[in-house]
Amino acid sequence: MRNEKYRLVRAFLPTILLEEIEKQPIHGYALMQKIRKTMQVYFGPSTLYPALMELEKEKLISSEWNMLYAKPRRIYIITEKGKAKKTSDLVILASIPIFHKA
Repeated sequence: MRNEKYRLVRAFLPTILLEEIEKQPIHGYALMQKIRKTMQVYFGPSTLYPALMELEKEKLISSEWNMLYAKPRRIYIITEKGKAKKTSDLVILASIPIFHKA
């Protein structure tokens, strides 16, 4: 069951990241913590950061360095293109009948 949940969350990771980043600009470590806490799935840096880099490459998110922390943090911000993509992904998911079963 645990591996199945991991695979499912991993498949939707880009959309999950866009959803979380849209709520508030956030750094990578905080994203890892949030996913672990809310979904009980652990993604390490080797999974999370390449996904973030791909979203940035596609211009779905942008990033900037925040030097206010004790250690500099790269803060991720959703773009308008990212908001549209996330909305589109959620509409597509909602249209799949299997996601409507109880």
